[in-house]
Amino acid sequence: MLPEAPTKRAAPVWHLVYHRAMDQALQEVEQLGERIEQILATVRRLADENVSLREQLAASRDDNEQLQRRIAEARERVQAALARLPAAPPPANDAETPTGTQAAAQAEPMAEPENVTTGGNE
Repeated sequence: MLPEAPTKRAAPVWHLVYHRAMDQALQEVEQLGERIEQILATVRRLADENVSLREQLAASRDDNEQLQRRIAEARERVQAALARLPAAPPPANDAETPTGTQAAAQAEPMAEPENVTTGGNE
């Protein structure tokens, strides 16, 4: 006759519930850890981007200030040039000034061009 195989005792129910609860808790902790790592990576990326944007903003402000100075300098040069121009002559009496058609009639007639071909209609 063969010896009897030892019978395996069933684990108590509370033991199974405990291990199942611990496994779920460990999974949740691992998921939370992964989520925290993702959030930290996002925060680091955004912080780096923020630094870059601040540097770009500072450079843009410097460029803007330089352009504003150049505009002011150009404005001063234009005003100085305008100040050196002679004063405009006083407006003439309307009776003495010929109108557009009168001025055209008083102008010398245009000379006709020489050796103009008529496009082969001769």
